[in-house]
Amino acid sequence: MGTQITIQEIRIWRTLSASIEWLTAREISALAKVSQITARQRTRRRVAQGLVDRVEVFPPRYKLSYKYDVRNVYTQKIEAAAEVFGETAAATSHG
Repeated sequence: MGTQITIQEIRIWRTLSASIEWLTAREISALAKVSQITARQRTRRRVAQGLVDRVEVFPPRYKLSYKYDVRNVYTQKIEAAAEVFGETAAATSHG
């Protein structure tokens, strides 16, 4: 896993940050305007980091973890990259 943040990752993070609902990878894909495989792969990585929760149903559903810390290095990188890409909507609320 590289350290570079892509526009797709920013869109996925923003989608998860804006939602209070559990989302499938397909829903994340549609809302973030990324491919389903990208949504699935990136979301699984965030689950492994403890930033996103996954409920074990079919299909799996994802939601931003209420336990994630905004001081996390990844979230800081996302915010910095979002500024560079012009994606300025702040990811401040999560349920």
